[in-house]
Amino acid sequence: TVRLRVMVEVLSNFGEYVPDQRFLDVRGATYLFRQNNGDEDGDGHDLSLVYAHVDTGVLSYSKTMARPLSFLEPYIGRQNNGDE
Repeated sequence: TVRLRVMVEVLSNFGEYVPDQRFLDVRGATYLFRQNNGDEDGDGHDLSLVYAHVDTGVLSYSKTMARPLSFLEPYIGRQNNGDE
């Protein structure tokens, strides 16, 4: 199934998807960080939060679930998936 393939992908590349496990306990949310140059905070992690969505329901990870990745458009541009 699609869910099983996604789970295998995530677990196989867990370190890539979750390089900093301090955020692992946050469930039902989507965060997008930008890595900055330098180490301004002194902990080796100079990250800026650029997007956050905290789930208020069940299994929601975007404010626009009909187009769940549309929050990325300001950062990567609009992607045409062939539906339009």
